[in-house]
This record gives sequence, structure tokens and C-alpha cells, in this order.
Amino acid sequence: MRSFLRSPMGRSALILSALRAVDPFQGRTKVQKILYLANLCGWNTIDDYRYYNFGPYSDTVASELENFGKNSWVEERPFETRDSRLSYAYHLTPQGRKVADSLAAKVDDPSLIKRTMSLVKNLHNFSSDDLEIMATLVFMRRIEAKISDDELVDIVRELKPKFNRDRIAQDMKIFSVLKDFRYA
Repeated sequence: MRSFLRSPMGRSALILSALRAVDPFQGRTKVQKILYLANLCGWNTIDDYRYYNFGPYSDTVASELENFGKNSWVEERPFETRDSRLSYAYHLTPQGRKVADSLAAKVDDPSLIKRTMSLVKNLHNFSSDDLEIMATLVFMRRIEAKISDDELVDIVRELKPKFNRDRIAQDMKIFSVLKDFRYA
């Protein structure tokens, strides 16, 4: 199983399973942050995440989504948000759903697909701001594993000055959410 998950096909299985879980999947930021968190729950197939403006970001994810569009597996459609900003929604095409199902069937542990889709549905309910904070908290905790929760909130506050300390502390709930979806 590990070799498939670490392959380009495994990476595609993760991304397409996430898109299959919530269709349409709204928001480029949401896609990046949710895939970052889902990847950590047993996949570990996307390894180029780095800290960027809105938290963890993967060039591989952006490139894969572009390739999926070229293959007619995914359509990226612009839409206007409530605050009149331009955003994008990802829609799986019928061909994309077939590919997603085919790749999911190759994963040795069907519970990984089920947990991933459940986690994605759960996380998609959070705002982009919450996901930005949550993914940043997890990213920084992975770098600074031994710091206290208060120190972690302070670090994220320095990185994310547009959010107050209470808002960041509230999003520490991500660690509880992820516990339920960890790969055993």
C-alpha cells in the first residue's frame, strides 16, 4: 500500500477523492488547506508543502489540478463570493468521477478513502479563514513539536496578524478533529 500511496497515482487518488467528497469544491485556498490536512492522515503522498501567504501551499497540488483540467477530469469555474470577490469552484466531470473511483479502488485500505472523504466533508464546512489558521497551526506544530499550545498560538499570531489571539486559539480544535481521522 505504501508504494501506491507514495506514487503519482496515489497522489491523484487523494486529490480526486477529496474532490469527489465535496462536489463542487469551492475555493482554491480551501483545496490547498484541506488537502494539506488530509495528506497527513495516512497518505503522506504530497511532500512539497511550504509555508506561503495563506498557510501551507503545494505547487504539486496546483499543478495536479491544472493537469486534471487538461485531462477533462475537473472543471474549474469562477464564481463571485458574497463579498464580491472572485473565487473558483472545482467540479468533477463524469470522466473525473470514473478516474477517482478507479484510483480509490487501488488503495489497499478502503477505510483510508472513507476517512479521507469524511474528513474533507467535515473540513469543507469551515471558512477559508478558519482553514488558513488551522492548517498553519498544524504546519507550525509539526516544525515546533515541543512548544506549548500558548506558544503555538503566539507563533501563528505573529504569522497571521489579521487574526486575533482568541480566533487563533479557537481554531486549535483542529487537533481534536484530526485525531478522529489519523491513520492507525
